[in-house]
Amino acid sequence: MTTVQTKRQAWRCIVSWALAAACMVMIFCFSQQSGSDSQSLSDGVLAGIFDVVGLLIPSAVLRKMAHAAEFALLAILLFHALYQTCGRGRPYLSWGMTVLYAVTDELHQILIPGRACRFFDVCVDALGALAGVLFCLLVLALWKKYRVKKTEK
Repeated sequence: MTTVQTKRQAWRCIVSWALAAACMVMIFCFSQQSGSDSQSLSDGVLAGIFDVVGLLIPSAVLRKMAHAAEFALLAILLFHALYQTCGRGRPYLSWGMTVLYAVTDELHQILIPGRACRFFDVCVDALGALAGVLFCLLVLALWKKYRVKKTEK
């Protein structure tokens, strides 16, 4: 491996971990909102969805979908960071790290007015993380299949 490739790989690792850390900060900031601030943000998103597509989604459903989506994103970013660092995605580790962060996120919410620590939310977050990891495995499998076909030509 040349020096340029080594430097490029080092930067890929740094950027990958920085993106995962940024996602964690984003989740922390959302969790830091009071219950009323969080609800008003959800209401604003709901109004925007209704204005664009005319679809009325219950607030509780939207909030759970948002929980799952943010932890799916975190799992994808952790999978990618581990892939850049270890050469493999390590699906169990990226899922486990994401679920551990979900647990700490819920514990953090105990300290926020109008928020609570809910086991159900950890389960929703864990399912979102699972969806993110499965997405990564699918993309990786398709990418490997494409590379094999490309080298056979």
